[in-house]
Amino acid sequence: MIKRTLTGAVIVSVIYTWIFFSYIPAVLYIGTAVLCMSAMLEIYRICSTDKRYFIYILLIVSALLLGLPIPNYEYLMMLILPLAMILFGIMMVLKERIHDIGEWRAMALGSTVVLLFKSIPIIRERENGSYYLTFAVTACFVTDIAALLFGKAFGSHKLCPKISPRKTVEGAIGGVACTVLIAVIAAVLLEKYGILYFDMGTLVAWSIFVSVAGQFGDLCMSVVKRIAGVKDFGNLLPGHGGILDRFDSHMFAISFTLVFCSLTGGFILQRQ
Repeated sequence: MIKRTLTGAVIVSVIYTWIFFSYIPAVLYIGTAVLCMSAMLEIYRICSTDKRYFIYILLIVSALLLGLPIPNYEYLMMLILPLAMILFGIMMVLKERIHDIGEWRAMALGSTVVLLFKSIPIIRERENGSYYLTFAVTACFVTDIAALLFGKAFGSHKLCPKISPRKTVEGAIGGVACTVLIAVIAAVLLEKYGILYFDMGTLVAWSIFVSVAGQFGDLCMSVVKRIAGVKDFGNLLPGHGGILDRFDSHMFAISFTLVFCSLTGGFILQRQ
């Protein structure tokens, strides 16, 4: 637990520092590329193949998907995100019939992961993008911690025992509730000091759905690990596993935030 806590503190510090300097294009895109390339390496690790050249294919696909400009990407994400949710939902239902993560599944999984992570620079470049990115990242951290604490304190009903035995309904609800609370508190403080103005109703709606989206992302990666027969995607982050173990909820939450803002105009009304 000490190792996990210390690593978590380092992760939080690095992520918020990166967001702070993400106004520099090189910082923004290099950070996103590192996430994507690391994810592809982890996907190769659990892929049932001994073909070494396949890793180069995955990395090339990752670079092309991330690097090629896609006009109106936020609107394309309105299609990609639901399709990704359907893809992973099918894997959850059919996980007993899927015996490994073969090359084609690895390719589909890797492409989906990169396309979801590609939402990071897109949302950052929006008006007030740094705030939206910070809210989305914070929502994931709050949901994870609150779900863990509420699950340990009150958890008695398993959420998806065959996919993630430790997750509970009570923990999931606690994660959503705390995400809403923290988002509202942050909005009130930012408004008090005249930094931003919020549509509170839209903010609360976003908070609920983004927490659910993040928890769904966590379950998605859990079912992939179940199928692959591995405990973690990697060991890059001591106590946490790999990039996809730590940022599984983030890629869904951030891509959802991009879609949400595109459809509703966002929850930030004005910046002074």
